[in-house]
Amino acid sequence: MKKYIALVLAAVLVLGIFTGCGNKGNKETESQTDEKATESVNSAENNTEDSTQSSTENSTENQNVADTEQLTTENGQESSVLACPSVNGKLHVEGSKLVDQNNNEVQLRGVSTHGLAWYPQYVTNDCFATLKSFGANVVRLAMYTYESGGYCTDGDRQQLETLVQNGVQYAFNNDMYVIIDWHVLNEGNPNRYSDVAKTFFAKMAQQYASYNNVIYEICNEPCNGATWGDVKFYASEVIPSIRSYDKDAVILIGTPNWSQDVDEAVKDPVTGYDNIMYTLHFYAATHKEDLQNKLKSAADAGLPIFVSEFGICSADGNGQVDIDSANSWISLLDSYGITISQNLLSELAKDKICTICGDEKHLPCAINVPYSQASRGSKNAKAQLLLPETTRKHLWRRNIIQKITNQADILGKNNLRNDDLRELAKTVRTDDMGNNESTAARLYFARLLEDATRRKPTWNNAALNYGYAIIRGNIARSVASRGLIAMIGINHRSELNQYNLVDDLIESLRPIVDDFILSKVAPKHIGDNNDEFLDQNDRHLIIDILNNYGIIYGKKYTVRDLCDKIAESYLKAILEDNPEYFILPEIIK
Repeated sequence: MKKYIALVLAAVLVLGIFTGCGNKGNKETESQTDEKATESVNSAENNTEDSTQSSTENSTENQNVADTEQLTTENGQESSVLACPSVNGKLHVEGSKLVDQNNNEVQLRGVSTHGLAWYPQYVTNDCFATLKSFGANVVRLAMYTYESGGYCTDGDRQQLETLVQNGVQYAFNNDMYVIIDWHVLNEGNPNRYSDVAKTFFAKMAQQYASYNNVIYEICNEPCNGATWGDVKFYASEVIPSIRSYDKDAVILIGTPNWSQDVDEAVKDPVTGYDNIMYTLHFYAATHKEDLQNKLKSAADAGLPIFVSEFGICSADGNGQVDIDSANSWISLLDSYGITISQNLLSELAKDKICTICGDEKHLPCAINVPYSQASRGSKNAKAQLLLPETTRKHLWRRNIIQKITNQADILGKNNLRNDDLRELAKTVRTDDMGNNESTAARLYFARLLEDATRRKPTWNNAALNYGYAIIRGNIARSVASRGLIAMIGINHRSELNQYNLVDDLIESLRPIVDDFILSKVAPKHIGDNNDEFLDQNDRHLIIDILNNYGIIYGKKYTVRDLCDKIAESYLKAILEDNPEYFILPEIIK
């Protein structure tokens, strides 16, 4: 039985997958499986801490550049951070971009059902409301056509139509967009049931022409030898069925080779109709640079692309998740503003993998912690809540000593004065009562960036914030997977911050980010340092921060592994009530 493990984030994002994407040249028959889930390590340009702590560095290292209602894009245009029908209205296509009723660019992020015939229980208002609370703004209704229970085989057509209708209504109730998906897969060539498709979409378009939240996906994954000519002919047959009732709804067209060959659509796009987009599907562990290059070429050529399915495992659903490739893909999608959709949350929970959902700023906003961890999680959470105050103070002292020491090492690597920071590290009092952290931060950034407050809208600050956010998301995953409560910090105690502990554990890693950005990313930056925004190349370079290195006890570890080791050592320290077990990374000199 195939597994389809989704990548969520996100972000931002709520990120995840759809089911049923194949690899190049091979894809096994899709069978009935449980609803699948996503894991994402989401990133953002700005790491936001809501702590009330009066630390200068906290206020400078974590700044909002967008409020909760508006997001400023890289071209300076403001747009809604989470598009919804009640605000953004009916969507349409301008050039290569998906835009709202006011011609502002939008990016949809959401989830998909599995086959409606197999899992009708997920088409409920409560389920859609939960997805909305995670940050999803689109749901895809996957109606398989050729499989067991399929619309064109032995499925109950009336029941399937009812499920679609219910799904549209639930999406409308929750102010979300919805994709009606004609899930072509095992039949390969969509023309096999084109007459049925025409009748179905005519019925749907007639019913929902007045709705502002409906998008039509007319063929999921043409495959098994279906050419672009086949798909284009099918589209020319089906699109008029929709347009006869709904003149301007967005229509998604699959591309050959399981919706990978967007380059074929570039050569000979569908003409005569507006508001057409072309789908691309990927699975991060299988599809890498070659398919990314196809996407880049198509997008650069002006093709409107919609990623209606992706995952972070291999295309056959097996193997380990590939976080590096997934992060690279998400960065690429975000750089082009490409809409992405994801699957429901269950399989990863079963595999004891936590899922992190991102918000409209690409910051972690929700964590789906597996119930199977309940016994360990209960023990760990209890130890965290009952942590003696004396132990807590000593833990924070160790944290700040290592952070300032690492900052001093970074200054030393850059031939900048650091003796005063080393003295500050030596004199950190219990709980940092002298606020040595803040003093060190001002000295450190004044020398490293000539910006003591880090308030200047420069490329350096944007890049650092982006790097911090990537690490923050990874630590959040490490914390949640160990049954720790992210809200209960060591020093951060804001009631408004869901990630107080994460924002504590990141401190010793911040200088590692600084070093990586300034030594490895900044030299490759194309443009003026006074630029306020990151370009696509910048983001691709920064995402590799997780593969950078730090040291623990003389041994090199990747930053990704360091996040786990910090969380694990903190857990051991609170379980044993001994701050000495709290191990923090050093800079590679």
